[in-house]
Formats: sequence, C-alpha cells, structure tokens
Amino acid sequence: MRIAADWSLFVALWLVAVSLALGSFPVWHPEWGDGLRWGIACVAAVLLFASVLIHELSHALVARSYGLEVRSIHLFVFGGVANIEREPETPRAELAIAMVGPLTSIGLGVVFLALGAGSPASAATPSG
Repeated sequence: MRIAADWSLFVALWLVAVSLALGSFPVWHPEWGDGLRWGIACVAAVLLFASVLIHELSHALVARSYGLEVRSIHLFVFGGVANIEREPETPRAELAIAMVGPLTSIGLGVVFLALGAGSPASAATPSG
C-alpha cells in the first residue's frame, strides 16, 4: 500500500502552526517564549495530520480484514482518502469500513484530551 501526501498538506500544516503560534498560544499562554510557542505549534500541526493518517489507516485495515485490497492512502489539505479496489460485498462490511475512521478519530480525541488535561501547561492555566 502506497501512502502519499499532496503539496497542499504542507500548506495546511504551515497554516495550522502559524495560527497556533501567533494566534491561540499567545492568548492562552502569554508566559511562553517564541521558541516554545513555535515548537509546540509545529508538533501540534504534525499530530493533527498524523491523526488524519491514522484515521485513513483504520479504514484500510478494516477493508483488508474483509479481503479488499487498499491501493493507496492519499493525504491532502482537507484530510485524506483510502483508495480501496472495489466496493465491499455486504452492507455490514461497508458500515464497518465507514465507521472505523470516525470511531478512531473520537478515540484519538479522547486520548489527546486526557494527555492535555494531565500536562503541566493545563495545571498552570488559571481557571475562570
């Protein structure tokens, strides 16, 4: 299986990093220096698109479990797509393949929220 990234993905990564480093993080964490803001913004942008890749890989793994060949995964500015050779043979298979992506994304969201809640940055943020 081939995994490819369109050039537009890198534009989106840059836009996410810039938005976080120059927009959100200075408001949320004014005590952070420029290096820390940019470093965390870049990591967050990469994690965002890594989660898109994991979402698409989950579709591909379930499709393979139903005997379908997955030719490629292509990531681009609006997300990604798993190129599956043909339609699933049963509605159950199609539902499983379709649902696993969003369920994976929800699971990743829960994990990231738990990690964020336990981070030193969240403990230092005043409430209210």
